[in-house]
Amino acid sequence: MARPSGIRRVPVFKKSGIGRVSCSSSSSSSSSSSSSSSSSSSSSILVVVVVVVVVVVVVVVVVLVIVVIVVVVVVAAVVLVVVVVVVVVVVVVVAAAAAAVVVVVVVVVVVVVVVVVVVVVVVEVVVIVVVVVVVVVVVVVVVVVVVVVVVVKVVAVVVVEVAVVVEVLVVVVVVVLLVVLVVVVVVVEVVVVVVIVVVVVVVVVVVVVVGSSSSSSRRSSSSSSSSSSSSSSSSSSRSIIVVVEVEVVIVVVVVAVVVVLVVAVVVVVVKVVVAAEVVVVVVVVVVVVVVVVVVVVVVVVEEVVVVVVVVVVVVVVVVAFS
Repeated sequence: MARPSGIRRVPVFKKSGIGRVSCSSSSSSSSSSSSSSSSSSSSSILVVVVVVVVVVVVVVVVVLVIVVIVVVVVVAAVVLVVVVVVVVVVVVVVAAAAAAVVVVVVVVVVVVVVVVVVVVVVVEVVVIVVVVVVVVVVVVVVVVVVVVVVVVKVVAVVVVEVAVVVEVLVVVVVVVLLVVLVVVVVVVEVVVVVVIVVVVVVVVVVVVVVGSSSSSSRRSSSSSSSSSSSSSSSSSSRSIIVVVEVEVVIVVVVVAVVVVLVVAVVVVVVKVVVAAEVVVVVVVVVVVVVVVVVVVVVVVVEEVVVVVVVVVVVVVVVVAFS
């Protein structure tokens, strides 16, 4: 006796219904996992590309700034050498004519003072602009890196842990220190410019007064002219001491800020190495090291140029009236 046809249709019904549903659900879950992994990999590639571009831009900007600084310093040094040579030649040539020595020396000293003021002001302006540009670039780079890292973590559905808070705090500390550095450098450099201009004006006034008095009554009041020249040389020496003290204070402040920045970088390195975030550590370390090097080089070169300029002016005045 043959079996009914309904018994044969039961496994066909299970195969066509339940079997197909289970197969379609497993394929959809695998496709969603692959899409999530591809999106996370693409986001990490995007982060790497952005970081590389930002680092390249920072390096190019810093190289251009250093080239500009070197050109300015070389031009200032050449101008100083030319001025000193001209002053020495003029003083040696006109030493025979005793009547015209005072007038020539006064004119030469005024020209030297004007050149010195121009060179010092140009150097100070270049220093201020360079520091401001470098700090702005660093702040922008740090903010971009932090934003990119946070966005990638949010897109990858990673919980924001305590390490991210520490990272943001360290970046904020670095940015605040850089801003304090630029404010201190700008304020002190402006004060130095004002002091140098005042000193130069005083030297010019003293030179003109001494020159006019000595030319009108050179034979009758030789002792008074010698005392005036000695007082002018002593005031010039005091001006040198004041300028050198201000420059030492600037260097000490810059060194202190650099030490604090280095400590902040060490904290970032320790934290990032523990958290295995290599991109952030590379960017932060590169940026802070570049800023520290540029600021130190600019400040040291500028202070040396200023001190040399003031010393040259005072030596020329003292030698002319000795």
